[in-house]
Amino acid sequence: MLKFNTEIQYKGFTFITNIVHTGQYRPYGDTFRVYDISTNCPDKDIVVDFVKSFIAPQDRNIPVKEEWSKLPGPDNYFRGYYTIEKTSTGYRYTKCEPFTD
Repeated sequence: MLKFNTEIQYKGFTFITNIVHTGQYRPYGDTFRVYDISTNCPDKDIVVDFVKSFIAPQDRNIPVKEEWSKLPGPDNYFRGYYTIEKTSTGYRYTKCEPFTD
């Protein structure tokens, strides 16, 4: 089990991960899991691989938002998507799980 706010070495880079948010921002809204990743890694793809290997292995087959919006069918819609953005200390990884009732 990964302990957050702990330094992890992966592919020659240092990663420190903190949970920013997990849950819905509003009633009946989508569920978001947001992580801040402090790292000296300049490669976004390595950061995504780190997240999908250590933080959220269940996200291994989750597409990036740009690809997700082009996929047809309800199965792909309900699978959700992720985004990753550069921050001053590393990256912010966000996974969205669309609301279902």
